[in-house]
Amino acid sequence: MCQETFLRAFMRLDSFEGNSLFRTWITRIAINRCLMILRKGRQASNGESQLVHMGADETVDHWLFASTDTQRESVGARMDLERLLGTLKPEQRQILEMAYVEDMPDLQIAETLGTTVVAVKCTLYRVKRLLRDAHKKS
Repeated sequence: MCQETFLRAFMRLDSFEGNSLFRTWITRIAINRCLMILRKGRQASNGESQLVHMGADETVDHWLFASTDTQRESVGARMDLERLLGTLKPEQRQILEMAYVEDMPDLQIAETLGTTVVAVKCTLYRVKRLLRDAHKKS
């Protein structure tokens, strides 16, 4: 996890704006990566809840309660989601994944894709509406 964090930080070093401490920025990268790994683990688990230790700093121990919603993460629901995501244009799917899988802020998505924050927000709104409507029809 440490290697992945430093690799991601190195690859995205140009996105560090200096508005916060470097330590805060790299810690956020590590936390986001850990949360993504936990999400993937929950999808593969059998629905049990667990308390996960996320490390400690000078002041506090960090713990995260991780559990799964077995109904939402059933095989059928995942197949539906894949089918629905397959109906999106590649640009739409990329923005959706950057926002919700990689947990990137709208500004960072806009900078990465060379577009505006308004365009990113509009795309996210339209995609969510599109997916919701398509799901209701099926």
